[in-house]
Amino acid sequence: MGSPLMSETFVEIIGYQLEKVHTGVIAWLLDCKSSPLPLSERTAVISNLAPDLLQGGGLRKITAIREYSFGRRRRIDLVVEMDRNDEETIYLLIECKTDSDVSLEQLKQSQIAFNKRKPNANFSVISLAVGAGQFTINHIVQHFRERGFRTIDLDCALCIFSNLPIPHRHRIYHEWIASLEAEKIRTDEIDKVFQSLDDPRRDPLLLKAGYRPGFPAFYMYYGKLKGHLENGLYRNWAIYSGRNNPVMNWQDGWI
Repeated sequence: MGSPLMSETFVEIIGYQLEKVHTGVIAWLLDCKSSPLPLSERTAVISNLAPDLLQGGGLRKITAIREYSFGRRRRIDLVVEMDRNDEETIYLLIECKTDSDVSLEQLKQSQIAFNKRKPNANFSVISLAVGAGQFTINHIVQHFRERGFRTIDLDCALCIFSNLPIPHRHRIYHEWIASLEAEKIRTDEIDKVFQSLDDPRRDPLLLKAGYRPGFPAFYMYYGKLKGHLENGLYRNWAIYSGRNNPVMNWQDGWI
């Protein structure tokens, strides 16, 4: 048996931190050629991902395109192309983050590039953050909303994708959900784990428990710490990369 903080799934074997693993499963769940779900269930998932996108008509076909390319320099992690019953084609653009910082600029550039490719298309852009990078969103989330972007963190992803009517013979889905749940436990338990470490930057106990040492573990810990600090006098804390170090900074001044 492995650690209760680490699920023994194909996701953990390949690497939870690899964004292609998560977008690959989502593409498999949504695409008409591969999905074990009926169209109505896939439509419900998309409606939960982008509530405003499906207003005005049902869907007859869904195609998921991974690594949607604009040449060598720019790619979108996942583009979901949906043909509606009224013959309009709409799109959902998903940029996935695990442990790296969530970038507003990346979403802006994806939006601009896609709008140039399909200038008359109706599309939505979301940032899906299912790893430690989710803690870099909070201090900039209002800027995402102002641009019309939606952010989905780990808790929200679990609410959207858990308990879909997929038989247990489809291990891909159930092992992916188990890996998301294990990540949630790791996040919730990070403060207790840190208390037992001699050096949280490189202690082998972190790896044994399924954590990704370095920035990811510190982002998780900062996220937990921020939850307590926001209840005090000093609020508005930001978590981000300082290039060489993970940073948590009070946005309204210095302490």
